Amino acid sequence: MNFVYAFDENYNIQGFVAIKSLLDKVDRKINIHILHKNPDTFNEFQNELTNHKNINTINIHKFISKDLNFPNIENRHVSEATYYRLYINKYLPKNLDNVIYLDSDILCLNNPLPYLDLAIQEMNKKDKLLCARTEHIKNKNNNYIFERLHLESSKYFNGGVLVINYKKWLKENVFKNLQEKVANNDIDLLWWDQDILNQVLDGRYIDLNYFANYKLSLDWKIDETYLLNEVIFLHYQGKLKPWYIVGLLQHHAKLYQDIFFETKYSNRKYHLIKENSIYDLIQLFKSIFNLKLFKLKNPILVFFKVIKNIFNG
Repeated sequence: MNFVYAFDENYNIQGFVAIKSLLDKVDRKINIHILHKNPDTFNEFQNELTNHKNINTINIHKFISKDLNFPNIENRHVSEATYYRLYINKYLPKNLDNVIYLDSDILCLNNPLPYLDLAIQEMNKKDKLLCARTEHIKNKNNNYIFERLHLESSKYFNGGVLVINYKKWLKENVFKNLQEKVANNDIDLLWWDQDILNQVLDGRYIDLNYFANYKLSLDWKIDETYLLNEVIFLHYQGKLKPWYIVGLLQHHAKLYQDIFFETKYSNRKYHLIKENSIYDLIQLFKSIFNLKLFKLKNPILVFFKVIKNIFNG
C-alpha cells in the first residue's frame, strides 16, 4: 500500500512523528512517498524511518514550485505545502492503482490497513474517484460553502485523509483540473486546496467512517481510552496543535508528545515551537496559576524552554 505526505522543513518533526505513528501500527510493509520542497533537511529523519521494520520503500520527492502561484496563503497559518498534494501525479509512478494521502498533523492510533483494504475494494467496485470523510452536509446554516464553490452536490469532504483511485484520477485528468483551478483561481478560498478538491470532485466520493479521520480539537474533553481503542487516524484540527505551548497544556497533546518522546530527537524533552512571544508568555503564566504546567513531565524544563524560545525570537 502506498501512503503520501506533503510538507516543508517547518513540519519536519511533525511529519516524522506522523509517519512513525503509521509505521508503528501497520502489520505489513508499506511504501511512503513524501513531497518536500527541501528534501535535504529531512535526510536524518528519512534515514531513521528507512530502518523501521514496516518500511518497504520511502521516497522523498523534491517539489518544484517555480512558476506556480498558490492562492491565499499570505499571512495565514498554512504554507504553500498545503497545495502540494494536488501535484502528486508529477512525482509518483504512473503504475500505481491507489494511494492514501495523509495530512502531517494526523496520528495513526490503530492499524488502518484492514479498513483501508475494504474502502479501496468498495471504491474500485463502485468506480469512484475517492474515499473521504464528509465534513459538511448542505443545510441553511452552511449553504454559503456550497454557493461559494458552485457545488451541485450536497456534500463537502475533509481533505486530511484521502483514499485516492489514482489510476482513475490519471485517466480522467483530475490532477490537470485541480492544477488549472490553482492557476486560475477566481474565488476566495477559505480552506485552500480542500476547497479546490471539493470544487473539482463535487460529491463524487464514498464516505469514510468518522474513525478513519477523527477530527479532534485539543480542548475537547474526550476519554483517551476511547480514542486509543476506537480511532484509526486522529486529526488535530484547527490552529491549536500539540507542539505549541497552549496546545501542549491540553490533555490530548500527550498522544503526540508520547510518540515524539520515543524518538532519539526528543532527549526526553517536549517538541515545542514558538507561536507568538507575548501570547506564549501569557499562556505559560496562566499554566502556572491553574497548575496545568505541573501535570507535564519535566515542567521546569518546559518553563525554561518557552522562555528561551521567547527571547530567541
